[in-house]
Amino acid sequence: EAMSEHEARSKEHFEDFASATEWQDAQNKVFEDTGYITIGYYRTDSDSIGQSVLNITTRLEEISGITSSSHVLDLGCGTGRPALDIAVRSGCSVVGLDLAE
Repeated sequence: EAMSEHEARSKEHFEDFASATEWQDAQNKVFEDTGYITIGYYRTDSDSIGQSVLNITTRLEEISGITSSSHVLDLGCGTGRPALDIAVRSGCSVVGLDLAE
């Protein structure tokens, strides 16, 4: 069975890394510098990988009912981009916690 575009790009970019910086650079290439390191949600057949990762946060916000009075805790937040996007759109408060240096 043929690999999907995402699987092929992931294999190409994630085989061997000498440092966390190299890994992060590869993530940025795959996820089109969105700041996201996650799975995607494809709303349409034409969504790019980058758009799909933006879509998943929007969908999470929709089904969670997040409003300006909500408090969001993002555990394992990495760069915090998804939580920040939610805060900008909804006006909620967010706290991100990550163990990475």
